[in-house]
Amino acid sequence: MRLGAFGGTFPPNPELAPRTRVLTQENQANGRLYAGIEIGGVLVSDDDGQNWTKCNDGLTDADMHQILSAKKKPGLLVAACGEGVARSTDRGNKWEPVTPAGDWTYGNALAEDDHGNIYLGITQDRPRTWTRAGRANTAIFKTQDGANWQLLSEKMSGGVMDICTAADGNGVLIGTADGEVVQVDSTRNTRTLVSGLPCINGLALGA
Repeated sequence: MRLGAFGGTFPPNPELAPRTRVLTQENQANGRLYAGIEIGGVLVSDDDGQNWTKCNDGLTDADMHQILSAKKKPGLLVAACGEGVARSTDRGNKWEPVTPAGDWTYGNALAEDDHGNIYLGITQDRPRTWTRAGRANTAIFKTQDGANWQLLSEKMSGGVMDICTAADGNGVLIGTADGEVVQVDSTRNTRTLVSGLPCINGLALGA
């Protein structure tokens, strides 16, 4: 994997080599593994991680933050990147830019609910700006095909750090840099469940 990422740079600290930001797998037996490299693009493995191949054809931004392999649409991948969003419909062999319209640039988190809705957390600038006036200007979008986005919310001030499926399978829970957990469903209903925590780096459902 280090060889696959060779040649990339990590702008926050150019002395550091690219790093593996996300690792995910297709929802099937012996499914393809996907590694998102920050900053180096996508590596795939079809032998349970023994060997890795670059799959960056058509990818315009190698700054990987999250890769979602859709459960309801086999072969569909959506990648949240530092300069937008990319989609593949053939298991990562070919990519295309699919960033939602507007000034949204910094894609950071993705999740899919039980109905096949894919949710994206994206902001207008990088984290270093999230404490300034205007804050993160975060938006939540929804799609089913990974390309046509519906805006659900653009009123969140904290940057989205992670997203997971809601307990009832309808919509998602969103963890923010402001220490909030926000629930958003497919019909745009939004409510804050928790506030006052430190920055939330990860979310997961318990039993």
